[in-house]
Amino acid sequence: MIWAGVLVASASCYALKLAGLSLPERWLQDSRVQRTVPLIPIALLAPAALTGRVGRSGRMRLG
Repeated sequence: MIWAGVLVASASCYALKLAGLSLPERWLQDSRVQRTVPLIPIALLAPAALTGRVGRSGRMRLG
């Protein structure tokens, strides 16, 4: 079951990368895109870091 999730996540990342390479250059030069793109890794990694800090009890572990 976990491998299905890994494969779906991998395919999604590849599709997102391919979509980024397929965008017209003028879309990439837009100021909104320029401000948003650096924040995407933070938005994707924050839930993973939070999940690692919260135990099965649902409480935050700080050590």
